[in-house]
Amino acid sequence: MMRAFTDPMSVSPGSRIGPYEIISPLGAGGMGEVWRARDTRLDRSVAIKVLPHDLAANPQFRLRFEREAKAISQLNHPNICTLHDVGEDNGTSYLVMELLEGETLADRLSRGPLPLVEVLRYGTQIADGLDRAHRAGIVHRDLKPGNIMITRGGAKLLDFGLAKASGAHVITPAAADGETEMKGKTSDRAPLTAEGTIIGTFQYMAPEQLEGEPADARTDIFALGAVLYEMATGHRAFEGKTRTSLIAAIVSAQPPAITNVQPLAPTSLDHVIATCLAKDPDARWQSAHDVAQELRWIETSAAAAPATLRASSRLWMTIAVLGVLVAAALAALYTRERMRPHEPVAFSILPPRGYWFQGPLIAPDGSVVAFVAGQQAGERGIWTRRVGSVTATRITADASMLPTNLFWSPDAKWIGFFDRGKIMKVPTQGGTAQTICTGCVSYGDGAAWSRSGTILFSPKFAEGLFRVPASGGTPVRVTSLDHTRREYLHGWAQFVDDGDRFVYLDRTIPDQTNEIYEGSLSSKGRTFLTKADSLVGVWKSYLLFVRDGAMYGQRFDSAKMQLSGEPRKIIDEVAYDEDSAHSGASVAANGALLYLPAANSEWKVEVGWYDRNGRMVEKLFDDVSVRNLVLSPDDTKIAMTKLDPKKGAFDIYVYDIARGVRSKITGGLANHHAPV
Repeated sequence: MMRAFTDPMSVSPGSRIGPYEIISPLGAGGMGEVWRARDTRLDRSVAIKVLPHDLAANPQFRLRFEREAKAISQLNHPNICTLHDVGEDNGTSYLVMELLEGETLADRLSRGPLPLVEVLRYGTQIADGLDRAHRAGIVHRDLKPGNIMITRGGAKLLDFGLAKASGAHVITPAAADGETEMKGKTSDRAPLTAEGTIIGTFQYMAPEQLEGEPADARTDIFALGAVLYEMATGHRAFEGKTRTSLIAAIVSAQPPAITNVQPLAPTSLDHVIATCLAKDPDARWQSAHDVAQELRWIETSAAAAPATLRASSRLWMTIAVLGVLVAAALAALYTRERMRPHEPVAFSILPPRGYWFQGPLIAPDGSVVAFVAGQQAGERGIWTRRVGSVTATRITADASMLPTNLFWSPDAKWIGFFDRGKIMKVPTQGGTAQTICTGCVSYGDGAAWSRSGTILFSPKFAEGLFRVPASGGTPVRVTSLDHTRREYLHGWAQFVDDGDRFVYLDRTIPDQTNEIYEGSLSSKGRTFLTKADSLVGVWKSYLLFVRDGAMYGQRFDSAKMQLSGEPRKIIDEVAYDEDSAHSGASVAANGALLYLPAANSEWKVEVGWYDRNGRMVEKLFDDVSVRNLVLSPDDTKIAMTKLDPKKGAFDIYVYDIARGVRSKITGGLANHHAPV
């Protein structure tokens, strides 16, 4: 029964509604004002929603307000805002709900698209909440980012003010960006949407809503698809300059594929969202439960075989697992019909029998992997293995060479490398290695080869970048360390497509801050791009880097030297060598990725006395940052190379075995290695 309307009380900070003390405003929407309040009985903070004065006089809005209370009271779910109380005080109707700390999804989307992991997690939670409502016979009818709260615990559905159990409605012209006014009369049993009225927010309304058909669970699924699309791309699925063009887009147009807008998104997500947005309700997912299950499947698949870059209709990636390379191919071919993506096809790349290997690097065309393989006696060489092949081929024959830090020519016909003060190159098919420069490098922190035939390299620790012609010549300085910023490394450079501009990693001490900059061979200026642990490279319009143990891609405009949008996580748990600020990951033009998982990259040295059978007799110490251990002739001391984390460089330490004390005997900014 409808109560007689009386003048509602004024709501303001300090006032009271029933036992609730009003604290401050939280927001307002088409169906009410929301305030932070304190429950004076239980001494807890709550959110209280009241009908504003201009709506309280309308019996239809009051009825809708009561129906929201009834709808929410039936829904007990972790992804739906909990209703605590409902009441009326001097003509003011109110709902009391749990106070959610966080921000609306609309506020979050104002900063750009969400990372894939959050799209899948929040999308699954939203679908779960909808499924609970639908099982209770309740259709939300106004699902949109503004009605979804992102909290520390996950996504929560809000505002069931337009929820219904049954009824039909008819479209009429209305404001394009908001909820429309109520028109006509209604009874307590009549549907709240009367003839000549539409309810909801245009951008997220299903075609059947706009065409006057009844709303059901599949109507909410269409809105869910629009929300997922916006979460993944940062753009609305349907846009229009006018109300008419917007309605036309919803009814007849298809939004661009997510992978066209955000290439790093998996195509399986495209399939899920496209099915949600089918024009015909019968062609959509038939329940929110189905959508939640599909999103969980994508999340599980991404964990088993991380989503990587998409190159046209085929995706290739190569990964290293347990110190062994694994190549995976994923054909991303979809039709409008429901399909599962092909499972990745993996194969192991083991070093040749009796060899160890290091520094695997994918070729620019993604067809070949090159690596250094060696034997315990110190002899080593460069090997290649074609992606898909079961054998590796050695391409260097000179046993006196000690190659390190490989890099490819742009046409993949040559492999460059460092060798004891020299930069050299060898044909990919094998042959005699040629010297590019001598005495130009002491250790080297990476090199890049441009299309114009220039090699950009970092010659040694505490030095800038230099360039040298690939045909040979004298190196010329390109960058200098800024000692006022305490820079001590410019390295791991990668060229941008035009061959003049490049990106590189800059490291400063003592905090070991790593930053990526863009520079140019033709000018001395540089542009800061982002903070990152390690630089991977540039792929099409994306900058790839490692941060906090994961690989990310962020949209990169090299012409403007600007990053835009949010970084999108591609792969979790990527290895990163803190000593050299290098991850060892590489990317090819076709989207092939090569990386080493972090879970298998730990280095741990356990030092102790062992018997002739390999059993430890006495443990001395263990450490993750020591190298090159050497026992003194009298067996009383151990010399070693150890990382000094304060400056990010190696020093020589001596460990006194009897006293159990370790002392540093070198200093300065340089790296010190290989004590004798």
